Amino acid sequence: MSAGATFRDKPQLAGELLRALRAGTTPPSELAAALGVEPIAVKGLADHLEASGADISRHPILGYTLVHEPNALSAEIIFSHIQDGWRPQIETVTSTGSTNADAFQRGSRDEAGSLVIFAEHQTAGRGRLGRNWESAQGEGLWLSILLRPKSPVPIWHRITTLAALAVAESVESVAGVCAAIKWPNDVLVNDRKVAGILAETGTSPINGPFVVVGIGINVNQTEFPNGIAHSAASLRQVSKRTVNRGELAGRLIDSFGRWLQALDENFPTAIDCASARNSVLGKNITLNAGSTSFTGYAEALNTDGELLLRLPDGSLRAFSAGEVTLRAR
Repeated sequence: MSAGATFRDKPQLAGELLRALRAGTTPPSELAAALGVEPIAVKGLADHLEASGADISRHPILGYTLVHEPNALSAEIIFSHIQDGWRPQIETVTSTGSTNADAFQRGSRDEAGSLVIFAEHQTAGRGRLGRNWESAQGEGLWLSILLRPKSPVPIWHRITTLAALAVAESVESVAGVCAAIKWPNDVLVNDRKVAGILAETGTSPINGPFVVVGIGINVNQTEFPNGIAHSAASLRQVSKRTVNRGELAGRLIDSFGRWLQALDENFPTAIDCASARNSVLGKNITLNAGSTSFTGYAEALNTDGELLLRLPDGSLRAFSAGEVTLRAR
């Protein structure tokens, strides 16, 4: 491996090799130049991909050809679909209780971040208000992102808006459907929930505060439990085709990395985009904030991403969180 490539770990390099092989048969020397590694390293990375389930044909003159791509969700596959500059550490596990709990534990133990943990299955996935999140084996994307933003902690709540924009963008680009944001943290397609977001903050003795952003996306499920079948949907159901989870994961990281740059001074741009996608604005709603319910007209998002609700007495009140249901006019 060349000195210029030492900052990349093996899964990232293997992912870049996989992306290059999708373009067609390529001599090892050209692959090495494209990856910034020594030619001998290409063989090792190809061996690594084959150990992960890929089938690569190696011709002494023509070069390497990708015969079969592995289907499992792995760091290598996810990296192969990342195009932009953000390169967090990526880990994948077969099963866990909750990726949010895992990432929170890592943050509490002074993991520096940025770290993304994907799980093929969760036994105790959770959403907002302590609800369980259905995490079917191998059918969705269940992930948590550990971050230590340099921005002031009081504005970290904005990250939920940025994550919702990233989910909506990646869903549209991969599944070819129109995605809306139901304030504050759900993504809908055809008025049915396809994704949810849960952000939690913590602190550690050495590195201080951190935030964990949990994201669950229903990707290829064909059915849901009776209790949520009327309100939830998968991308497969709404797009009428199987969706590539590795591609969706890579596009999500791409988009989230871009939006994360808007956390400070560029947040008004994010608010404009979130407002344009918002499924709540311009409607009469009931908003449950803790043990209190409010009814009114969802007027706008303010500059901090809070929902401005016009109450029956004419006053305007800002909410930073809440459970929203639509009401008949």
